[in-house]
Amino acid sequence: MIRVDNVHKHFDKGLVRALNGICLEIPKGEVCAVIGPSGCGKSTLLHLIGALDRPTQGHIYINGKPLTTPDRQSVYRNLQVGFIFQFHHLLGHLTLAENVALPALAVSKMTQSQIRQKACRLLSEVGLEIGWISGPLRFRRRKTAGCCGQGHHEFTGNPAGG
Repeated sequence: MIRVDNVHKHFDKGLVRALNGICLEIPKGEVCAVIGPSGCGKSTLLHLIGALDRPTQGHIYINGKPLTTPDRQSVYRNLQVGFIFQFHHLLGHLTLAENVALPALAVSKMTQSQIRQKACRLLSEVGLEIGWISGPLRFRRRKTAGCCGQGHHEFTGNPAGG
């Protein structure tokens, strides 16, 4: 279960108020869509729930436990969250398999060999070869990287992935 309790997020020393007092609960297994016009805070909310950023005020709970410390956020983000970013976010100095495996390497209990095997299997499942990627196929890489950990939650900023 995900619970957002009176969450605020401000930028530029409080001049930009992206979120003001957001409260919501998403039961386990529920599919939820956050919709609204450009600039209304959808991506900001997803970044907070996915522990990519911290709220200015308020709390986020995952299965009843608050995401209050950087260590707790890191473990949650790397083991339970899969992100599909709107932009490609590939690291050019890494191979495709290494890019896919990267989220799981930080805190996964799997060995590096197991993570690499899983990354290669996931790439194969979406029709990508380990060393090849271009243009529209980058979405498949993003989707694959989101699954390489042991993700329980998946977040995307755009359902089309673009």
